Amino acid sequence: MRRTLATLSALGVLLGGVLDPAAAQASTAGCRVVFSGGASGGAAGGFMLTVLDVYNTGSAPVTTWGITFTLAPGQRIYSAINATIVGTTGAVTANNLPWNPTIQPGGRVQIGFQAYHTGDSSVPTGTALRGVACTVG
Repeated sequence: MRRTLATLSALGVLLGGVLDPAAAQASTAGCRVVFSGGASGGAAGGFMLTVLDVYNTGSAPVTTWGITFTLAPGQRIYSAINATIVGTTGAVTANNLPWNPTIQPGGRVQIGFQAYHTGDSSVPTGTALRGVACTVG
């Protein structure tokens, strides 16, 4: 009986990544992001509109996605399109909405946000899709 329990326990550890959909997605995930849009106002108090295209370069669909990125100091998001935003400055996460929960392999999701900046209108850095770093461009 002990041998059977130990074998089942070991098998559960070995298969944990296979049976856990999030672990399986992470192992096959990949992404590329493209930023577009622009800033106006130039100096302090400027306004920017950023469109973020997130491409799934992996081999499996990504469901219930979350895209994390870091805004430059002095930038603050005040509205978003096609995503819910968690955080408004610094480290931010954009999560799917009910109508766009899946990014198919080779597919993309496009989100946008409006923000104020205090002189630095650079694009966000450190972009990742469900914890997997994205390439830019």
